[in-house]
Amino acid sequence: MSYGLFLFSLLRTRHVENVIGTTFGQWLLVCCVFLFLQCAGTVVWIAFGGNEEFSTSWNDSWWISYTLLVDIGTQTGLSARERGSIKFVSAVISLVGFVYFLTLLGMVVDLLRDFLNDMRMRFSSVRASNHWLILGWGDKTLLLIDELLTSIASAPPQRKCCGFCGCRRRRQIVILADMPTQQMADEVQVHCLADPLLQRITTLFLPVVCYKQGNPTDISELLSVSAPNARGILVARTSENGHLSDLKAISALLALAAMPADSPVNGDVWVEVCQEQSLRTVKTILPDSHGIVARKVVNRMMVLRALVPSVGFVFLSMTSASFANKSISGKSQLLTPTLGRSSGGSRTTATLPPAKLHLVPAPASVCGVPFSEVGQFFPDAVVCGVNSAKSSIIPEGNYCLQAQDVLVLVAPHAAAAKRCVVPRPSATSAATVAPEESKGLYLAESLVKSDGQLRLGPAADGPKTVLVLGCPGAGDIAEILDTIDVHVSSGSSVHILSRTPVAEREEWILQHLKMTGRSNFNRITVQQYEGESTNKWDMTKLPLESAHCALILAERLRDDESTLAVDSRNLTSAIFLKQKLDELIQASAGAIPRSASTATNMTVMTTLTDASGPSAAGSRGKKCKMVTELLDAKSETVLDGNAGVRKQGSFMYTNARETAIYALAVYELFIQLEDPYCGIGFVTVAPINHYVTGIEDLSYHQLQRRVWNSCKGVLLGWRDFSKYHPELNPDQKDEVIEWDDMSNLELIILRPPDGAA
Repeated sequence: MSYGLFLFSLLRTRHVENVIGTTFGQWLLVCCVFLFLQCAGTVVWIAFGGNEEFSTSWNDSWWISYTLLVDIGTQTGLSARERGSIKFVSAVISLVGFVYFLTLLGMVVDLLRDFLNDMRMRFSSVRASNHWLILGWGDKTLLLIDELLTSIASAPPQRKCCGFCGCRRRRQIVILADMPTQQMADEVQVHCLADPLLQRITTLFLPVVCYKQGNPTDISELLSVSAPNARGILVARTSENGHLSDLKAISALLALAAMPADSPVNGDVWVEVCQEQSLRTVKTILPDSHGIVARKVVNRMMVLRALVPSVGFVFLSMTSASFANKSISGKSQLLTPTLGRSSGGSRTTATLPPAKLHLVPAPASVCGVPFSEVGQFFPDAVVCGVNSAKSSIIPEGNYCLQAQDVLVLVAPHAAAAKRCVVPRPSATSAATVAPEESKGLYLAESLVKSDGQLRLGPAADGPKTVLVLGCPGAGDIAEILDTIDVHVSSGSSVHILSRTPVAEREEWILQHLKMTGRSNFNRITVQQYEGESTNKWDMTKLPLESAHCALILAERLRDDESTLAVDSRNLTSAIFLKQKLDELIQASAGAIPRSASTATNMTVMTTLTDASGPSAAGSRGKKCKMVTELLDAKSETVLDGNAGVRKQGSFMYTNARETAIYALAVYELFIQLEDPYCGIGFVTVAPINHYVTGIEDLSYHQLQRRVWNSCKGVLLGWRDFSKYHPELNPDQKDEVIEWDDMSNLELIILRPPDGAA
C-alpha cells in the first residue's frame, strides 16, 4: 500500500506531468523506454549464458537483443535444439518488442493523421459555383439547411457534374463555420433521418452539402469556399446573446465587403441580426446586403396568438409553407418552390394550412376592373390589395386596376396565386343583386379605440390579465410588453414570473421606456415575481383565477444551454400551469373543496385542444389561452405524435418561424403587414352576427361584398370553433353556405387603417 501511494504521489508531481502531459515529453519517454528495453534484453541474454551463435559478449548480446526487439521473426531463426531457457528469453524479448513497436507505430500514425488534418484544414477548399453559402452555425442552421434541402429535392438537377458524363448534379449547400466538419455532418444527417428523401440526397456520391471548418470573418476562408461564386450568402445567427451575435455577423459582413477587387461578392447577402439598430450598420457596410430582424416579428406573433388567436393564426399560416420563389434585389431567385411541407422541418400531415402572401403582376384580363370586383377572377386565392407605396395596400373601391399594378394575394402556393379565370356572369350577379348589401349598414367598429388600443377583435376587449412565465432577455421582454400594450384595453395587467432577479428585469423595462421617451406603458401595469416557472408553489404567486391568457417563454439559464433543455422546462411549466387551471375549474364547480387562498366567485375556463377542436371546460368564466414557446425541431417531432401533450395548449416553434420569415418571398410586405405601427393593413376578426341576420344562405363572394360595404376590407376566411383550424382562402367561393348569426363563428378580415379607404 505504501509503495502504491508513493508511486501515485510521484506521478502527481509537476515534473512528471510536464513529461507525460506534452507531446515532446511523450516521445522522449518512448525513446527512454526503448533504451531501457534494449539494455534489459542485453543483460538478460548475458545472464542466461547465450548460445553458440551469439556469445555473452556485450557486442553479441547487444545485437541479438536489438534484433529480437525490432523483428519478431528473429526468434524463429533459432535452432530447435536450443536450450529451453534461451527459447524462453527470445520469445519474451520478441513479444515485448512487438508490443512496443505497435505502440510506436500508433503514435506515428496519429502524428501523421494530425499533420494531414491540419494541412486539410489550412489548404482545403470547396470549389463550387452558383451555390448557397451559409456562414456560421447556430440553433436555426439545421432548420435552414432542412428547407434548402427540401427545395433542392423538389427541383430538377441544374447542371452536368463534368464534361465527360451525362449525369447531372444538384445545387450545392456550403457551410463555413468554426466547428468540426464531422460534427456538422453528423448533426445534419441525424436531422434528416426522419425524411428518406432528404437522407438520400445528403448521402449521394456527389455531396449536396459540403462543410468547411474555418473562421467566417477570414477573407482567405471565404475564398476557400468560393464566396465570390455563391448564388446567395446567408449569415446565420450564432449566439443567443443578441449583441455578441450581431458583432459576429457584422464581422463576417466586413470580410465580405473587403474581398479582393478581382473576386468581389456577386451573390445576394442576407444577414440575420437581433437588434434593429444593427440594420443601419449592415446597410452601411454592404449596401446591397439585406438585414433581417425576425425575432421581433415572432414575438408579436406569439402575443397575437394569445390575445387574438385567429389573427395570430393568420400570421403563423403565412409562414407555415416552405420556401417560395424568392427574388432578391431583382437578380435571381434564391430558392425554388416547395409544396407539402411546413417550416422547421415538420414532416407530418398535421401542419398548418399554408396561406402565403404572393405578389403577382395584374393579368391583362383584370385591367380596367374595379378592385372591389377583382377577387372573382382568382378562384384559388384571395386578392388582398395592390402593392404600392401608399398608406394602405387596399385601394379605394372605385380604383380600376392598371397593367403596371402588382396584386397582393393569399394562396397556398404560387400556381394557385397566378390562376386567373373570367368569372361566370351568374357569379357576378349573385354578388350584387342582394338589395340589402347596398345599404352598407353592417357593423364595423373603429380599429383604434378612444384609449388608443388597436382593436383587432372582440377577444381583446376589456381589461385583461396576462401571465408571462419566463423572461428571455432585455430586448425580447420589452418588445413583448410593448405589443401587449398596443392590443389590450386600459386597466390591463401583465404578471411576469422568472428566476431572473426582479431588480434586473425592472431595470431592463425602465431603460426601454426611457429610450422610447416614456415613463410608463399606456394601458398596462407590470407586476414582477421571482421564482421557478416549473415550481407549482411559485406559480401560485400569479393571479391564476383572473388570467385571460398565458405566455410561456424560452428563458435560458445560461448562454450555452441546449434548446432541448429549454423546451423540457417550458413543457413542464405548461403542464403544471394547465394542472393548476384545471384544479381551479374543478374547485369552482364544487368537485373539490376550495382552499382559502383560491376562494372567489369567479371560475376559470381553459381551452383544451383535441381532435374535435377547442372545447371549453366549465360552464362559466374566462378562457385562459396558453401559448408555449419551443425552440428545438426535435420537440416538434415529439409533439406531432403525442396528442396528450398537445392538449396542454398552443405551441409555437419560434426558431422554425424565424427561419421561415428569414426566407419569405415577400419579407418586406409581411413585416409591414404584421407591424401595428406601419398601417398598410390590419388583420382583424369580427363575430358573424355583425354581417348576418338570422339564418342566411350566402356565398363567399356575397359575404365579401358585405364586408367591403362595411369597412372596405377583404374577407380572408373564417373560424368555426368546432374545427381545429380557421379556414383561410376557402375553396368553392361560389358555393352557397348557410350562416347563422347565433353560431360560434368569427370572420377573419384584412382591413385598411381607419380613414385610409
